[in-house]
Parts: sequence; structure tokens; C-alpha cells
Amino acid sequence: MLGVNISFVPPTPDNGTNTADTSALINVSINTSSLANYSFEWNGANYSYYDPSVVLMYNLDNNSAVGDSDTMAADVSGHGNSGTCLSGNCDWVASGKYHGAISTTNNYISTDLDPGDTFTISLWFKANVINSDDGIFSVNNNRRYSCMILSNVLYCYSDSNYWTSCLSMSANQYAEQLDAPDHEGTRRFEHHGLHKRRAARQQALRPYSTSGTLRIGDYYHGGYRFDGTIDEVRVYNRTLSDGEVYQQYLSNLYKHSSDSWEFTANETPLAPGTYAYLACANDSFGSSNCTELRTLNISFVPAPNISFVPPTPDNGTNISSGSAILNVSINSSSLANFTWNWGKTNYSFYDSSLVLMYTFDNVSVLGENPTSTFVSDSSVYGNDGSCHGMGGGCAWTQTANTMEPFCSTVG
Repeated sequence: MLGVNISFVPPTPDNGTNTADTSALINVSINTSSLANYSFEWNGANYSYYDPSVVLMYNLDNNSAVGDSDTMAADVSGHGNSGTCLSGNCDWVASGKYHGAISTTNNYISTDLDPGDTFTISLWFKANVINSDDGIFSVNNNRRYSCMILSNVLYCYSDSNYWTSCLSMSANQYAEQLDAPDHEGTRRFEHHGLHKRRAARQQALRPYSTSGTLRIGDYYHGGYRFDGTIDEVRVYNRTLSDGEVYQQYLSNLYKHSSDSWEFTANETPLAPGTYAYLACANDSFGSSNCTELRTLNISFVPAPNISFVPPTPDNGTNISSGSAILNVSINSSSLANFTWNWGKTNYSFYDSSLVLMYTFDNVSVLGENPTSTFVSDSSVYGNDGSCHGMGGGCAWTQTANTMEPFCSTVG
């Protein structure tokens, strides 16, 4: 098709929406047969998702309409860097971070790509189990640049043998990894795990010199495959700003046919205020188009109600026992922090560092019930879990002394 059609589609909020929600899901539909640039402007900052600096882009959805096949992962960047699966047999899976994904437990993807001295690699990965020597990706066959899991920790290094120890890894949770070496001899490591920005670290590296093969899901030696699934691989021939990194984490651009693209962004967390946003796209023939500019108004959220409740002792109570039971009730639709001050020392029990919180109480209003495998995450990051090996539902039981439910794991 000629030209560019671009529009917001549901569930994008209508223009001028007023809400107390602290997140907003924004969807954009783009129709063009020759997309050259796509950008999204949020709150006064413009973020480019698709331009000539994107030299590799795998959606990894086993979508034959864009060129995915039993043997190949299609590159939709326009640079022709499609990848070949090991032994010509791609191991596609139906459920990934976005749409489908590819399993690299017994497979990997390779392509002849030299990203240059300044580049960024971004991908989502989920480990089935945490093994030693699991290769996430590698560039070249001479230790040019690699990232892998060793003894439950993610490491990245270059041919200079400078290792960067970053984060402990968890199985069965999608995490985003972004690595950005640059020509000045430093590298920035960003890791988004459990729906949270986790770390940024600098490490001196030796400049690179030779080109070679990019492997996704394997270490350069071969045989060190990542036991899990990988989704949404991107390679840029530049570094990304901190704002671009965060927006990449919150969003995704997906090509689902020869002339149809979809963009989704989950903007969160949102403080009270007014946010303006729009999206624009250009094609390779010079045509361009933008959505209308929309605004979203996040209203003030009332402060939480918090109070001591029985059996908390009254103020000034004198006790002779060596312990006291203290109960606190908190009512809030959007709790962000809870701290407890004891003996003039503050202890934080709930804040942005808490990336997962399972109470295992079989609370029906949270979606938990005896016939479901659903386990609700009470943190702000929505890392809900699933029970496995329990005959179709979670094996909820109750304690003998308090009769308060908890969840037991089987197998």
C-alpha cells in the first residue's frame, strides 16, 4: 500500500481522559508497506523505535506473513539480517513476552552481523531452570562479546576478559537485557527483571576489531545453550539514552503482516498530572503521518488510611511480658510504600525494591481459588505466578494453629 495510515486503537484512553489509575495502556496501529521510521512522543520526549539504526529486529512469533519459517527467524528491520536456526529447525513456542517466542534449550539462532564498535543489543529471556554456562548471546567466535549465566548470576564480557557480574537470576520470569558497548571503551549494562529496572554498571573493555557471527541463545564455543525462551531481539548500531532504555522496557513494536504494524506501551507508574502523547511514522518514499495529540489526566490519589487495630496495646500501655503483638490496617488502592518504625529505626516492608510478593492466602478477590493455578503478586509489578504439578489447581491448605490458608508446593 502507498502512504502511511496511523491511528490510536483500543484500549488507548480517549483524548482528555481523567483517571486515578497509575498506568495507561496505549496501542497504535500502523499501515504501510515500507516503514522507514516510527517514533512515539510521551510527555514531551520523543523516542525512536524504528529507524536506520535498528540493524536487526526479530519479533520471534513464527509468523509466516513476515518471513518466519521452520528454518529461519525473520529480520523485520529491513537490513536483511534474518537468522538461521540450528540444524535448520526453529523451536517455536506459542507464548512469549509478546505473542510467541523461540526456545533455545536445544537450539540457537545465528546470523552474519557485525554491529560495529558502538552498538546495543536488547532482548527478553526467560529461563526454564538456572543452569551454569547458559549463553544468552555472543558476538563473534573469538570472545569478542558475550553474555551468559554462570552459577545463577548473569555475566557479560569482551575479548579483554573483563567480566561484569551483575544480577542473580530467577527461573520462569521474563527479564529484559540491554547491553551497550561503545567506542570509548566502556559499556553500559541494563537489566530489567521482574518488571523493574534493576541495574546499570560501567566496565572498561578493550576496543573490538574483527567481525563475525551473532548467536542468540548460545555461547560462542557452542554447546552452552540457554535453557529457556527468548523474545523480541533488537540490535542497534548506536547506544540508547536512559529514557530510550526505559521506554523500550515498557513497550513493543510488532510487525504482523507485510503492511501492518502494531505498537503497544504500558506507561507506568504515573504520578498525578497531565501527560501528552502522539505517534508518527514515515515510509521509504517520503510519506509521513501522525496520530492526533492526546492528553491523559492522572488525578490526585487520596492518601492511604492507616491505623493500629486490636490486639495492638493502647498508647502508654505497661506490659511485663517479653513480647507484644502489634497490628496495623492500611487501606489504599495504590500502595507504594510501607515502613515500620521500631525503637526509632525505620524498616521498609513495601517499596519499589520489592519486585515480587506472594502471600499464598487463597484470596478470591485477588483471583486465587482452589480450581485455578493463579497466584497473585501483591507487589506493584504484577508478577503473578502459576502453580505446577498440582492436578489442575494450587494445593491450598490451612495451618493447624491459626487456620489461615497458605500454599504448599508439590513436586
